[in-house]
Amino acid sequence: MRNLNQNEVGNAQLSTKGGKPNATVSESGLYKLIMRSDKPEAKAFQDWVTRDVLPAIRKDGGYVPIPPSPHFLQISARQAAPRHRARHVTVWAPNKTATEGH
Repeated sequence: MRNLNQNEVGNAQLSTKGGKPNATVSESGLYKLIMRSDKPEAKAFQDWVTRDVLPAIRKDGGYVPIPPSPHFLQISARQAAPRHRARHVTVWAPNKTATEGH
């Protein structure tokens, strides 16, 4: 995270077993970290962004995803549930209050 801008990294006191401060990363910082990563999960995200999202924005001025089929959503939810329970990622959005939502 040392390569991120100062406004993209922060610390938050979250309730953890050790009680140590956790690093928080802004949304733009998270994208930077993912785009630099060599992990397979990050590479899949990088491919999607560079193959689908960015070309659509350039050509059409925006990206509108095609809704996935219900079968795909069921599979994705089953795969995501264990990962969600195992680890939490905190994304910090500057200039937003907790009541503003996402």
